[in-house]
Amino acid sequence: MSRLDDELKVAFRREEPSPDFARRVMERIAAAPEPKKSFWQSLIGLLRTPMLGWVAAGVTAALVVTIGALQYRQMHQVVERENLKNQTATGVQPDTKIKTPHVIPGSDEPPDVSPAPGIKKATPRRISPKNQLTRNEREQQLKEGEAAKEQLLMALHIASSTLNEAQKMVQEDKRDHKAAPDTRR
Repeated sequence: MSRLDDELKVAFRREEPSPDFARRVMERIAAAPEPKKSFWQSLIGLLRTPMLGWVAAGVTAALVVTIGALQYRQMHQVVERENLKNQTATGVQPDTKIKTPHVIPGSDEPPDVSPAPGIKKATPRRISPKNQLTRNEREQQLKEGEAAKEQLLMALHIASSTLNEAQKMVQEDKRDHKAAPDTRR
């Protein structure tokens, strides 16, 4: 016989239950069933391992998306302000809408780029140095951009490390679950 056969014989050999086994079974049967969990108890149950890792990963992902969206919006507002300054400096009315060219796919004809009716075509003007961004303003914009970049990189680093920790916890929990036999039977 092989070693596996011997181990199976040992594992499946008949054992006599303890003397108080019948009493414990009867007590469990007579005990009231477990009350249903409330919403809050279920929510707290989510924070137990391994769900804690998934919850942490979800919260981290939500934070990264939120921070990224806020940084994008802030940078977009800065660009819009600069475009508005440049438009007013060049004499283009900021509230005028320029007709976008409509290109038909597969067509060799150039798009129609004529302005919308009632709008004069803007003549390009040279921007005088007093209307351009000052050096301090440009440096300030660069500093703000670098700060936003650093914040986004930090958020991504935190999200990455949190996700890695969550994955490690899940892997450890899977390993522990496989190693420990199910005793609830």
